[in-house]
Amino acid sequence: MKKTNGKEEKIKIDENISEKVLFSMEKMAEVIKDSVSRIREEKIQEKVKAMIEMIFSVYGTDYRIFTTGEGRSKLAGEAFAMRLMHLGFSAYILGEPTTPGIRQDDIVIAISGSGTTETVKKSCEIAIEERIGAKLIVITSKKRSILARMADIVIDLPGRQGIISDKDYLERTLRGDFPRLPMKTVFETNAGIFCDSVISELMALTKTTEEKMESQHATDRKRT
Repeated sequence: MKKTNGKEEKIKIDENISEKVLFSMEKMAEVIKDSVSRIREEKIQEKVKAMIEMIFSVYGTDYRIFTTGEGRSKLAGEAFAMRLMHLGFSAYILGEPTTPGIRQDDIVIAISGSGTTETVKKSCEIAIEERIGAKLIVITSKKRSILARMADIVIDLPGRQGIISDKDYLERTLRGDFPRLPMKTVFETNAGIFCDSVISELMALTKTTEEKMESQHATDRKRT
C-alpha cells in the first residue's frame, strides 16, 4: 500500500513479474559469461596464478589472510574469508572485533570496484607501510586506481561504467534493452564468483574435501 494525497492506494504487481525475475537472471548470467571472455582477452591469467601461489604459500604456516571492502564488496570478501577458513587458512575480516593485528608478510585482500574507497584505502596503506610490511592483493574494476597502484597483485574484473541516469533508465527500460543490473551488481557478482572459483582450485591444492570443509563450518552439527 502507498499513500497518495493522504489516501491509501494498492500497488499493483505485474502478473508476469516472476518471468521478469527469471529474465533478469538470464541477463546476469550473460553478463558474467561476457566478463569471463573479457578477462581471457586481457590475459590476467598470470595474475590469477600469482594470486593463488601467494595465498597457497601461507597454507600451514603462521601467516594470516585478511579481507577488506565496503558494502556488498565487503560481503564478497567475508564469504571468501569464510571459505579460506574452511580450507584451513587463518583468515580474518578487517574491522571485526576479534580480528588480530596484521604482521609482516601476512596477506591483505582488498575488494573495491572503484579502487578508491577511502576506508579500504586507509586500511591498505597501514597494512603495507614499512613498519608492518603485509602483501596486498587488490580485486577491482579500475586497474589504474589508487588501490591498484598500491598492490603487489591486481585482479582487474569487469564492472559497470558509471550510474545510469533517470532519463536513460526510463528510455532503456521502455525499449527493453536495459539488463536490470542495479548499481554495482556486475563487479560485485564477478568478484563473488571469481573468489569462489579461486577456492575451488585451492581445494585441489590443499587436498581438502567438502566433508572436511563442512566440519569447519560454524553451523555444522552431527546428524543422526
